[in-house]
Formats: sequence, C-alpha cells, structure tokens
Amino acid sequence: MAKKICWGIFALIILVMGVRVVYVNATYPNARFKTVDSSEEMKYRDCSIKIDNVTYYSKSQWSKYAKEQGFELEEDKHKIQYFNNINRDAGYEYLVSYDPESDYYVLTMEVTVRNDADTDVSFYYRELMNIVQSKMTGSENLDSYYFALVNNMKTEESSQCKLKAGEEKTMTYIYVTNERKPKLYAQIIDIKGYQLMKLNIEDKQ
Repeated sequence: MAKKICWGIFALIILVMGVRVVYVNATYPNARFKTVDSSEEMKYRDCSIKIDNVTYYSKSQWSKYAKEQGFELEEDKHKIQYFNNINRDAGYEYLVSYDPESDYYVLTMEVTVRNDADTDVSFYYRELMNIVQSKMTGSENLDSYYFALVNNMKTEESSQCKLKAGEEKTMTYIYVTNERKPKLYAQIIDIKGYQLMKLNIEDKQ
C-alpha cells in the first residue's frame, strides 16, 4: 500500500506540472512571452528571482562533494528506484526520476527570491520555476532529498516558502538526471505570461 501511495504522489507531481502548462496555454492564450537575460531577474507573482552559480557535477564528483559535506548519497541513504524501470520484487521506499545504478549528473543552482510586495507571500518551491530544454518540453524534477539536505531544511519545511515583506532568501535547487544536458532554461509560468532564461552552466572542476 505504501508503495502505491508513493507512486501515486510522484505521478501526481508530474501531472500537476503538465496541467499547469496546459492551463496557462488554454486560459491565457495571449499571455506575454519574455526571454530574460541571465544577468537579469525573473519575476514570479510579487517576487524577484535571481539565478547564480549553475553547476553540473558528474556522479563521481557529486559523491566526493557529499563526502566532503558529510552527507550520504540518496541511493545509499534510501532504497530508491527509477520510476521508468521498477523492480517490484526488490522493493523501494520511493521512486526517483533518474536511474541511481547508472551514471548520472547533478545540476545545482543558487536561487535568490526577494519579496517585493508590502505583504507576506508564500509559494511552493516546486511551483517557483521549471527547468526545461525548450519552451514546449517537460520539466526536470527537483530532487526533494538533496534539496532539503543541502538547504538544511526539515522535511516539513522543504515544500513551501514563506517570505515577509521585503524579505530575501537564497536556496540551492538540485536536479539529478542520467543525461548531461548542455542547454537548459529556467522557465516561469504565471497569469502574466512566460519567462525563459538560458542557464549559464559550468562543469564542476
């Protein structure tokens, strides 16, 4: 039963992201599209967003980084399986969007969000932005385990952000994929339209 619930939650997240894109397309067909330079800020509702230090780690580099920072790799800490290749006989705690048994890459980026409103705002970290290969492709999946770990968040704090008026917060967003994707974009979608920013990705040296 727990496995079915876990799979259902994962599938729901993917479905919600897809529905969100379709909803904006259908409801706001004339929504404004804007390409944002990497030196500029993006906008989401009443917040300004700045993206810095976008870095790709190889699997071995990420393993080394994890040891230096004193945390366990997700595949060592938890019994995980790739959602596209499930071995039900082996069992799992939850599903992930990458194959931990193959080579993979970890994309990290510093995201600073500033509340420009005169009142408090709140948003879900996952809804803030998408990481995509192009405007019409699906988005990468934010890795919840590493996101909470690297940002020193408790599990209950890692889903939603609350900012007071004028408050600013910097977080590290983390995505794990089995393919190194040299061209990626940060995409923000809301009722005001689309914003797309090409990420300046550097390889970890």
